[in-house]
Amino acid sequence: MVSTERWKISIENTAAYIEGQVGADTVNAVFAKYGATSVEDLCPLLLLGSFQRIV
Repeated sequence: MVSTERWKISIENTAAYIEGQVGADTVNAVFAKYGATSVEDLCPLLLLGSFQRIV
């Protein structure tokens, strides 16, 4: 099983990549969909699905 910390790092890396490609508004919209403003605000149970939909 992958640790929560590894998921956070993966989401942070994905968010940085997406921000570089299409802008911060898209990243912020995905976080907002899950009631968060950053990866630290995400519920650990939601980590897997958070950015999986847009990658």
